[in-house]
Amino acid sequence: MRRLAGLVGAAGLLAGATVACGPEVQEQEGRVVGFAYGIDSKILQDDWVQHTGESSMPWGGQIRNKRHYTDFTGCEEVDNSVQPEDVYEEPSVDTYDGWYEDESADDEWDYDIEYGFGGLSWDYDESDDLECRDDFWCNSDDYSHCEAVYEDRYDYQQLVTTTIQSCPAPVEITIDKPRQPAINAQCIGGISELQRIEQTAWYIVSVTVRNPFYDDETNPREVLRTTLRLSPEAWESLDQGDTIALEVAENQTVQLK
Repeated sequence: MRRLAGLVGAAGLLAGATVACGPEVQEQEGRVVGFAYGIDSKILQDDWVQHTGESSMPWGGQIRNKRHYTDFTGCEEVDNSVQPEDVYEEPSVDTYDGWYEDESADDEWDYDIEYGFGGLSWDYDESDDLECRDDFWCNSDDYSHCEAVYEDRYDYQQLVTTTIQSCPAPVEITIDKPRQPAINAQCIGGISELQRIEQTAWYIVSVTVRNPFYDDETNPREVLRTTLRLSPEAWESLDQGDTIALEVAENQTVQLK
């Protein structure tokens, strides 16, 4: 006879675990009285779902047919980088070279004509954007201008997996370990070409354990029987009649220690 303890890391869970600040718990030894082995199945279908005009791309998953573009969403008033009181006068001077001949005189001479004008200038284009000329919602003045606002947009197709049907295997407890898993063959029969099957194996032992909180009136079950899910290694290491270290709660739930 062997005793299973310390295999909780991969050893599995039970229906009905205790919670912090919950009912009182005591350690007990349980006895293995049966085994079950099965494979749960899911019928899945993968489909490419079209997304249009999204503000971002997904971080994960399979993506195809990606397209990035910008979308004009309106105009916003923005302060000018140069205000009227900051504008300076920048006079400009042009020189014209020429010659002049006086018909009444015998000589001629060269001369330069200089003329200048004062202008307001700065190195910034701060007029309203063309897209905003007819936008009555954005009102600019001498101190501001309207800028077009564009936002990133993305079109793409994302692969999405949908569960068409769940097909859990029946839990069939036997005295000896089953070598072939129970499976819901009828449920997974006849799937379409676009569908696939995902399967998960499970390993269960049935155990009995004395109820340390047995009471004729408030806790009348003297012996508790429950099932525990174990790792494949822990399940294989057990035989009929082996003992397992358990924790039994006052509310009659049992879990591996």
